[in-house]
Amino acid sequence: MADTINNDATTAPDGNAPKTPKQRAAQDKQLVNTAVAAGQMLDKAIGTPEIAAALAQNGYPLAALNAGRSLASQVQTTIQARQDTDAAQDAAATAKSAKTKQVRADFASFRKRGAALFKSSAERTALGLSGPVPGDQQLFLSFVRAAYAAAQNAPYAATLAQYGFSSAAITARLADIDELDRLTSEHDLAQGAGTSATKTRDTAYAALTAWLNQFKPIASDVLSAVPGAKAQLGLK
Repeated sequence: MADTINNDATTAPDGNAPKTPKQRAAQDKQLVNTAVAAGQMLDKAIGTPEIAAALAQNGYPLAALNAGRSLASQVQTTIQARQDTDAAQDAAATAKSAKTKQVRADFASFRKRGAALFKSSAERTALGLSGPVPGDQQLFLSFVRAAYAAAQNAPYAATLAQYGFSSAAITARLADIDELDRLTSEHDLAQGAGTSATKTRDTAYAALTAWLNQFKPIASDVLSAVPGAKAQLGLK
């Protein structure tokens, strides 16, 4: 049976736990080793006249061997592409996390000062000073935007400006929210690219293992009549 792989940068094959970078690297090494070994075996088969001739007479002409060699190369290419998207996803996640912490810390400061300045329920509601801050990212961004928008208008703007929240300061924080929104979108796109690259890699690896699972027993039987051929190809 062919090996099966089903993971992305955040989800393990069983779907229950994330793969660590170390685990992902170990898996990639295993796949690369399989592809490299297959490529080397087929290079020897193609480059050794007596082996190539025996295989050609039994279902594996040069074109078929080259097709298998191409599958091995495709696996290596898709592994590199997956690693590239993994790196991009990690970078996007780091940038998003840092900006999220900044925006949440800035808003916590705004709420703390605002609560000291505005006491009525209506004021606190308008400025987002009462109740819990949403944990969901999009709800949080909407909540903070609404609070900062209110803070730029009367009757709150003049008071807030005296305590570090001028219109310019609020505008800068709104720009930070826009930046966080952009980083969130970039992270989502990176995750999608990672998932797509993983599927492409898995498809390539499945095709290679299926090809090898057919080729190896046939080649082993055929090359039993060619002295030393099986050993050259690492066949049992």
